[in-house]
Amino acid sequence: MKISGVIDAERVAVWWTQRESLFANNQLDLAAVTHVDSAGLAFLVKWGKARQAAGELMRLTGVSDSFAKLCSLYAVEPLFDLQSQP
Repeated sequence: MKISGVIDAERVAVWWTQRESLFANNQLDLAAVTHVDSAGLAFLVKWGKARQAAGELMRLTGVSDSFAKLCSLYAVEPLFDLQSQP
């Protein structure tokens, strides 16, 4: 699944109602994402935990250095298979 733009509280509010179908995906392309705020990160962590509960690792491709650092800072990397941008 590819997403673009900003992953922020406003977008998370829309996605929250769709989380059951969204959380069925175990791969997310973040290459076109320009910013992730704390609400966005929290949503992705919930998504990662849902995949973990299903016995899978959430694969995030196109990950920016800043997002990888954010995951490291909050120690949530174990929830994801982080693939950096080429």
